[in-house]
Amino acid sequence: MDIDEQALVFSTINKAHTKVNKSLVYDLYDLAKTRSPQRTSHNIVRLLNEKDGSPFKDKVKMLGVADDTRKETITQATLVELLLKYISKNPMKDRDSLKRGLNLDLLGEKELENLFYRNWFLQKKDEYIAKNVWNYFNAIKNKWPIAWKDNTKILSKSTGIIALMRFLKDVTNNISIKISKAAARDLKIVEDRFLAEWTWYKKEANAATPKKNKNKIEISDF
Repeated sequence: MDIDEQALVFSTINKAHTKVNKSLVYDLYDLAKTRSPQRTSHNIVRLLNEKDGSPFKDKVKMLGVADDTRKETITQATLVELLLKYISKNPMKDRDSLKRGLNLDLLGEKELENLFYRNWFLQKKDEYIAKNVWNYFNAIKNKWPIAWKDNTKILSKSTGIIALMRFLKDVTNNISIKISKAAARDLKIVEDRFLAEWTWYKKEANAATPKKNKNKIEISDF
């Protein structure tokens, strides 16, 4: 059994049956020799955490535990799973199919609304996914620089990032419909579309709120 298979057996058994840190499980995909949604997502998260200029530079707890609580605000597992849901409906099935050398079909435009990273993954254009995520969160960082830098604020913590990744679906689909899917790699286009979508969402959300509850976070607070 080679190192790739050993890592898969370890991660599959322990993730399914015991309380093993999921970030450690995903980190083992670094040992894999074949492509998979998990390995791609792990590599993207590692790049975002290590590359200078990245909005996530030194913010990710790669093994699930913070080495520096002043900087690290989100686990690798959380980010990996947020990426996976836009790449694959069944990551383990895709992983096994690719390991067997099977070809996976590209998706049509309608299916890409939910899995908008899948075709890039299948075409081995992982850098497109990384660039899109990088530019999207750079736009957020530029919009709210103080809140993003302050790790006591919700924006750069798990709750904020999970919400923003859900919003990414609207932003990326809007780009692909109105411009082109390749444009999702362009910083200016991603930033402009994020600000346009956010302005619309903020207006609609506040209009639907009859009165402000001072104990809740409002859209207008950002």
